[in-house]
Amino acid sequence: MFVDKGFNMDAFWDKTSKIIQEKISKQNFDTWIKPIQIVAMEEQCVKLAVPNKFFRDWLVDNYSSTIKQSLKDASGLDVNIDFILSKTKETDHEPKAKQTAAAKTAAPAVHSRSKTFSFLNDNYSFERFVVGSCNQFAHAASVAVAKQPAKNYNPLFIYGGSGLGKTHLLNAIGLMANSIHPSLNIMYVSAEEFMNEMINSIRYDRMPKFREKYRNI
Repeated sequence: MFVDKGFNMDAFWDKTSKIIQEKISKQNFDTWIKPIQIVAMEEQCVKLAVPNKFFRDWLVDNYSSTIKQSLKDASGLDVNIDFILSKTKETDHEPKAKQTAAAKTAAPAVHSRSKTFSFLNDNYSFERFVVGSCNQFAHAASVAVAKQPAKNYNPLFIYGGSGLGKTHLLNAIGLMANSIHPSLNIMYVSAEEFMNEMINSIRYDRMPKFREKYRNI
């Protein structure tokens, strides 16, 4: 390949990064490319370390072809990419925002809705959501959840200040999940409603019915 004794991996990746920077927006570059670290080059394969599994999956789905072509532009050779997870959690590299998404926390609140989906607001869809630097990562995670409910990023926890779009994203997940997976049963309930319902079930000795309701979604 192009690796020899005088080859500098970091310089090569820096050159590649500059090529990528010319192809995508600064916001996307800072969010998805800057955190990448080159860790090894073997034969025709470049190993790139990324912060977490969600990050890796997003790159594979959205930027792998751009990165691969940029590596070719920088080296003059066709190069394969192997995204690996960083051995240590590089919290300094993870995209920061006023509103962030994490894969380990309480599940999103959901409230009883039959197939009519009367509790979901059609205006709160992904198409109507304004993506910015403060919510890009949360938006990407929400779309991933809607496409594959209860799979890779379950539970999903979203937090942020008032008015940044938490409710909008949660609602949008329900709408998209329903459009992609029409056979799913979807419930949408606030934490307060859920707690009140549970307390009343305990108070009036209706816990079996309460359990049955949520276990049979």
